[in-house]
Amino acid sequence: MNDRVMQFRVGVVVLATAIIAGILVVLFGDLPSLVQATYPLKMSFADARGIANGTPVRKNGILVGRVASVMLDERGGVSVVADIDSYVPIYKDEVPRISSTILGDAEIQLVPGRIVPPRQRLDKNEVLVGAVSRDPFEVFTSLEPKLGTALESLTQASDSVQKLSVNKIGRAHV
Repeated sequence: MNDRVMQFRVGVVVLATAIIAGILVVLFGDLPSLVQATYPLKMSFADARGIANGTPVRKNGILVGRVASVMLDERGGVSVVADIDSYVPIYKDEVPRISSTILGDAEIQLVPGRIVPPRQRLDKNEVLVGAVSRDPFEVFTSLEPKLGTALESLTQASDSVQKLSVNKIGRAHV
């Protein structure tokens, strides 16, 4: 086999591999967001713990966008702008809620409010006011003092029952 023919075949294989790799990156990577048309969704939170550029935005559990910017606003809160896929409608009754997983990853969930037909779509310049779900570890640490008090009460009740049973048994033998 000629050297030139071998070099040509290797070149064709390399070129085909590069094209296939490019197609896979576009299909499965972050590039669909560049191809997919989006629109900005403005949200306001009192606290945006864990939110940064690229944080996922989900509606009914499905990824519908990503956070584009996070800024402090003049009222002392946090202003978040997300790029939402153009085919996803956002309604005025939906509430953006920041939730975090046990691993600490944050995401924004668009939770439907009172669903009363007809639902009104959100205008371009309107801002959704959001809420922040409590961190699971924060909930556990807030319960710790209450659990201590409950255990003390249980210990006192147990001691009282023991004293009462000793008194009843002592009187029964007399």
